[in-house]
Amino acid sequence: MNSYNGFTGEKRMEVHKWLRAEERASRLVWPTTCVACGQTEGIFDCHHENYDVPLSYVGLCYTCHMMLHCRFKAPAAFAKYREAVAQGVRYPAQHTRNFDAVRAILSGASTAPVVCDCHDDFFRTILREQ
Repeated sequence: MNSYNGFTGEKRMEVHKWLRAEERASRLVWPTTCVACGQTEGIFDCHHENYDVPLSYVGLCYTCHMMLHCRFKAPAAFAKYREAVAQGVRYPAQHTRNFDAVRAILSGASTAPVVCDCHDDFFRTILREQ
C-alpha cells in the first residue's frame, strides 16, 4: 500500500487490518452503501483522510474510492466525475478490484453510467475543495 495524505503505507495497512479484525469480531459493520453515489452492490471500502483516527472513515464503492484517490493526479477528470455524481450518476458496480474500469472513467471511455437519485453529494460536502 502506498503512502497517502501524509500517512505511510504501513500505517494505512495497520488501520485496514484493524478495521477488518473489528468487522470479524462483529464490533464494526462494513459499509454496504456508497455515501458518494448511493451504490449498493459490489466492493465497498472504508476511506480515510486521517489514519490516526481509525473510525473516521466514509464508506465508498470501489469506483468512488479509486476516483477519490486519483483526484491529485487527474484533477480535471475527478472534477468531472464529482459533478456527474452530484447530478445523480452512478457507474456500474465493481465486483473485482479492477483499476482498468477506473482508468476508463478517467479517460472518458467508460461504459454508460446510470442516473439515480440516491446520492449524498459526498464529494462536495464531506471533501473540501482541493
